[in-house]
Amino acid sequence: SSDVCSSDLAYACATRGPARLTSVRKTSAAGRNGARQRVVASSSSTATATLVEAKRIYEAAFASLPHSRCMQLAQGSSKRNEQNDEWFYGELDFSTFAALLSNLSPGGTGGESFVDLGSGAGKAVAVAALTQAYKSCIGVELLPELHAEATAAQEKVLALATESHHVNLPCTYELREGNMFAHDCRNADILYCHATCLGRETMQLLGWQLEEQLKPGARVVIMSKSLNSSLFEPYGPGVISMPQG
Repeated sequence: SSDVCSSDLAYACATRGPARLTSVRKTSAAGRNGARQRVVASSSSTATATLVEAKRIYEAAFASLPHSRCMQLAQGSSKRNEQNDEWFYGELDFSTFAALLSNLSPGGTGGESFVDLGSGAGKAVAVAALTQAYKSCIGVELLPELHAEATAAQEKVLALATESHHVNLPCTYELREGNMFAHDCRNADILYCHATCLGRETMQLLGWQLEEQLKPGARVVIMSKSLNSSLFEPYGPGVISMPQG
């Protein structure tokens, strides 16, 4: 899974805690070379009542999936060997991630598409679906054990949201089992990857994939790493420390 443990150091794994999160925007369609990166500040434009209800639904849906349980699932996965040392699991704080997503689309998120590569238990996808006006929210996860738990939690999110008067889910809220490099990212407006424990080669492959597939204006949010590409420009006021849930 690319939904991994956090660290302030590039290309190194650590225990849970604050991590540096970077955000960039694609500017052009060709070329490869170093890019500087930044992160948006966290502020939310979503109504308070909606956020409170969204967080209630999120916490109820994932009550049986604390970080420790997700780590156990990743550690015992039948596909762990395919990941070498890149299987570690990590997750984000609900409120901070919701605020970050709002700030990535200052003109509003209506009509945009969110993709999480390495979506783990599906928590980031759920936050996106519950708190933003995206037309679609899609998560891609390699490990079948995590994917199974993610889809079970997704069913709870859908049931609870149906009963809510404040939360409207996007037209498409989907979790897929598979390799993130097999996912077509051409329709993504916001792409997220919790990449702390991904190695240099994997990050290079990810960079090439996003160079080739993402449309100009698409925003990429990566935990603890950066894209070595001249096709992406800094987006937002600076690097932030992202609390984890």
